[in-house]
Amino acid sequence: MNVKIVSDEAGTKVLTRDGVEVEGVASIVFRAELNDINRAELQLAVGEIEVEAEASVFVRGKEVRRIEYADGSTDEFPAS
Repeated sequence: MNVKIVSDEAGTKVLTRDGVEVEGVASIVFRAELNDINRAELQLAVGEIEVEAEASVFVRGKEVRRIEYADGSTDEFPAS
């Protein structure tokens, strides 16, 4: 999910790509780890939610495109 987090003297807001404020954000945790992607974890305080977003799977900082299991089955993760 692509969001913009804005923090200034008026407070902190989370906005969508279109500039619409995401309501119900209770907290934000930023994580920056060496040799990995930066992360922002949003905690939402909502009764019901429906989320539609693009997602990627990362292992050790590398994007995963395909997983093959011991039984031979696979899961594919197309490029976003």
